[in-house]
Amino acid sequence: MNYTSIGVLRPCLLPAGVEGAALANLQSPSTATGRAVLKILLVVAELEREQTSERTSQKAAWRASKGLKNGGQILGYDVDPDNPGIPTVNDQERDLVLLIYKTYLETDSYKRTAETLNQRGYRTKSYVSRRGSARGGQLFKDTTICRTLANPFYIGKVRHHDQLFDGQHESIVPLELWEQVRRVIGNKGGTRNRQQNLHVFRLQGLVRCGECGSYMSPYYGYGRGRIPYFYYQCTKRQHQGSCSMANVPARPLEDVIARRLNQLSREDCTVERLVKEAMAGTAELTANLEQRRRDLQTQRTQVQGKIDALVESIADRRTALKSVGKRIVELEEQKEQLDDEVLDLDMEIEATKRKAVSAGALSASLTTFGDLYQEAVPGEQRELIQLRVNQLVWTPDEIRLSLLDGEEAAVTAVQREATVGSPDVGFN
Repeated sequence: MNYTSIGVLRPCLLPAGVEGAALANLQSPSTATGRAVLKILLVVAELEREQTSERTSQKAAWRASKGLKNGGQILGYDVDPDNPGIPTVNDQERDLVLLIYKTYLETDSYKRTAETLNQRGYRTKSYVSRRGSARGGQLFKDTTICRTLANPFYIGKVRHHDQLFDGQHESIVPLELWEQVRRVIGNKGGTRNRQQNLHVFRLQGLVRCGECGSYMSPYYGYGRGRIPYFYYQCTKRQHQGSCSMANVPARPLEDVIARRLNQLSREDCTVERLVKEAMAGTAELTANLEQRRRDLQTQRTQVQGKIDALVESIADRRTALKSVGKRIVELEEQKEQLDDEVLDLDMEIEATKRKAVSAGALSASLTTFGDLYQEAVPGEQRELIQLRVNQLVWTPDEIRLSLLDGEEAAVTAVQREATVGSPDVGFN
């Protein structure tokens, strides 16, 4: 155990009456002199940690300036054991990288590029880590395609933070093809930002897919005459294509939720009561979510421990790699699933904490939700909805509202057209 660890653990152990003693000297932390020595050692340990971090950063910058790669596996290249800083080209993966760039030019879409590659049987780079773990070999996602298309390593450059240096490795992608892809991405990105600013997504962070449980994120597209339309799309469908839930037009959904909230507020609630109940509900919900996150982290630690134990048994030659390789892959997949669940919880916790607003901001007014909503600008309307709604689960047949004060309310479609764009939706 190092001195930094002692400094973290000691405040937790002292209330329980647990003290420590140094075996290497006679100074005890239970005395004034011992505590002073411990503090000095902690300062020295912190200095050493920061100096190590600085040296590592400086070395990475120096390696990049010399055109050497700084760790990590890259599709299209294999690590040369004799010269790790200059990877060698993998001929089969070179063809796959070029196919990614050319397919993107044809589809003009990260997602459709990933779907095309997956349908043809291609997978991400497979390799074995230094600890003997099998990695990669997964389906392509839109984020994987995005990173591949943005990596200047393929044109012979090495990036360190915001700087680019000439690399010593062989390039894969011709400069003309790289620039063509960057122009397409740049043009599309600029349009997206301008168009998406035309609409405030009032339910952002609140909508969940009723089929797979993932969040539904805001997106936009074009209709006839290049008119932009805005919608919510299942995140799992967007990134993996494994959910069949249809897109939900944004404005009709937002309007029907606002009308339902106005209905509820007229029944028995004032804005002051809504805010106070939202504050209380948010605190309890946040505590439950954080407990769930701690449980997941504990499970992840246990899974990682099992992986490390298997790797150690292989290193000590107690177990053959062939006999435990499959189990290691299963555990890695389980760990990735836990990581995804933790990420979803982090997003939910952040969204919940944003709703914990001060009740005093609205306590002076006893007007109803509907009165305030009608007078508010779109950004303020979003805040009012976030103040009332915990989440809503969308299905074609029903919208299930979960409110911050613990109530639940359902919004049911009158006819199927209403679920895909018509605002004609009735209430239970």
